[in-house]
Amino acid sequence: MEFSQSANIFPTKLWRLVNDSSVDAITWNHQGDGIIVNKNLIEKQFLSLNGFKASCSSSFVRQLNFYGFKKSQRFNRDEPNIHHYFHPNFKRNQPELIPLMRN
Repeated sequence: MEFSQSANIFPTKLWRLVNDSSVDAITWNHQGDGIIVNKNLIEKQFLSLNGFKASCSSSFVRQLNFYGFKKSQRFNRDEPNIHHYFHPNFKRNQPELIPLMRN
C-alpha cells in the first residue's frame, strides 16, 4: 500500500483501520464503496488507541464530515448505532484515490 497520503492523515488512518480484519468498529460495506461504523465499538476499539484526534464518536463523525463523507439515511434503521458513510474517493482496493480527498 504505497501511496502519497501525508496531507490526508485522517483518511490514511481510516483506510488502515477499515482494512484491518481485527477491527470490528469500522468495516467496508459489501460493495466496497462505503464504510459501516458501529458507534458502540468505535470508542472502545480504536479512537484513543490509534492516534486519531477524535476522543469520542461525535468527534470522529465530524472528521468524516470534514473530509466529505456522506451518511446514508436508509441504512439499518433498526440499529441506531450502525451508520453507513460514503465518499467518492474512499473505496476498497483503491488507495490511490486518498490523495484526492479534502485536507
